[in-house]
Amino acid sequence: MTNSKEIIPLSRKDSNSLINNEAFGLQRITEIINRLTDKKDGCPWDQIQTNLSLAKHTIEEAYEVVESIEGQSPDATCKELGDLLFNILFHIHIATKNDLFTLNDVIDETVKKMVLRHPHVFNGKKIQSVNEVNEQWEEIKRSEKNIRGRGQIEQEFNNIAANIPALTHSAKIQKKVANIGFDWNASFEIINKIYEEIDEFIDEEEKDSDTGKLDELGDILFSVVNLARYVGIDPETALRSTNRKFIKRVVEMEKFMGRSGKEIKNTNKKELNLIWQKIKRGH
Repeated sequence: MTNSKEIIPLSRKDSNSLINNEAFGLQRITEIINRLTDKKDGCPWDQIQTNLSLAKHTIEEAYEVVESIEGQSPDATCKELGDLLFNILFHIHIATKNDLFTLNDVIDETVKKMVLRHPHVFNGKKIQSVNEVNEQWEEIKRSEKNIRGRGQIEQEFNNIAANIPALTHSAKIQKKVANIGFDWNASFEIINKIYEEIDEFIDEEEKDSDTGKLDELGDILFSVVNLARYVGIDPETALRSTNRKFIKRVVEMEKFMGRSGKEIKNTNKKELNLIWQKIKRGH
């Protein structure tokens, strides 16, 4: 990677001029980061950040981008993408100061990867469908990581990021297995499997086995993710959608009861269920 150079600070006047000039693009954000991390006049919080300390914020910012997109709010998406972009450039700033890599290194790696993984665009290779694109992408990734021969599936499992959400992790595991032909023939087979796993959970519940219930509940979730993958639905997206729907309906219940002078926490389950059904029906 390219070695960094010591950043020569601009005068306050020149710095402000750069930050407020739309013609300078990404340099405006870079200059803000320079100011925030300045050892003398910067922000105490920004001065002590590392790539590791920023990592959790990167995850949060990425989720907030997704939330704004799923909420169909272009204004919010614009703002959240800005937060994520700032976070990424902050990571690069820290790495540059520590002689790890620079913005140019990041761009160079990305360009190389995209060109290599799209030979049908950049190297004249003919390809006809999205499925072929996906198969080619996976094959190129295996080649890059030298995943070949005996133990290939184990190597592929090991190359799945372990700290991604569990639903996504399950979907990726199942996709790897499906690629070698170990898959279901129809969605109803998976649905039957879900019912089977529910029956097994009931058995463990009757035994009052905490370990058994944990194991069987995991099997239920894994099977539901399998169904989502098989029918082409992202399980994380589906669950986030349901979470938002549930929250909206409970809030509507609270407002509905408030109009009658009642509090939701002091209402019995039977009445709550009746109100829930009214909200579901749109009444």
